[in-house]
Amino acid sequence: MSIVISKKNKFIFFHLPKNAGSAVSELLNKNEKYYTAKKIFSKVLKKFTKKDNFFFDNLQNRIHFYRSHAKLSYIQSVISPQIFNEYFKFAVVRNPYSRFVSRYNYTKLISKNKNLEFNIFLKNQIKYNAITDQQYKFLLKNDGNIGVNKILKFENLDNDLKEISNVINIKLDNFKQINISTFDDYKDYYDSETKMIVKNFCKEDLEYFNYDF
Repeated sequence: MSIVISKKNKFIFFHLPKNAGSAVSELLNKNEKYYTAKKIFSKVLKKFTKKDNFFFDNLQNRIHFYRSHAKLSYIQSVISPQIFNEYFKFAVVRNPYSRFVSRYNYTKLISKNKNLEFNIFLKNQIKYNAITDQQYKFLLKNDGNIGVNKILKFENLDNDLKEISNVINIKLDNFKQINISTFDDYKDYYDSETKMIVKNFCKEDLEYFNYDF
């Protein structure tokens, strides 16, 4: 249940992978009604479909099913405009250079290919061109503008969450990051070629979110 659409506190959290999104969504979901029941239903859904998230839109009188990492424009296109426009929307972004290293280490952790080289992983990711790899594009509305009210940064997550805690009515006492798969300096993974690959592919991320190597 990574994307969180809260009727209780009127917010939408969009989850980009490897940005502490699992920990944030867990924190948010625990404050929602019927948390345990929803979590069980989500696990059952995941066995049969990739759409393991769901939301009952009372304005449309229908239930929507969607993936954990559904992009913002997709959610905008399916839920009621009134809900999308009125709810406080936020997401966590991360330095692309660090993020690719984290995804690389996580891939090695869960895969059989423990000898996977970083440059090969990176080139394959760029070739695949997943929407989740370009954070700026992931967060665009249908009109081409960024669709969140607040952008939280992975590197300053505790403080950024505190800033919006009153807006989303969430206590942060039990917040802890999970799925951490990078413990060393991401800069050690790069050479001139791989740095340029990320620089070109994530140009909008680096410029809009003010990141560099």
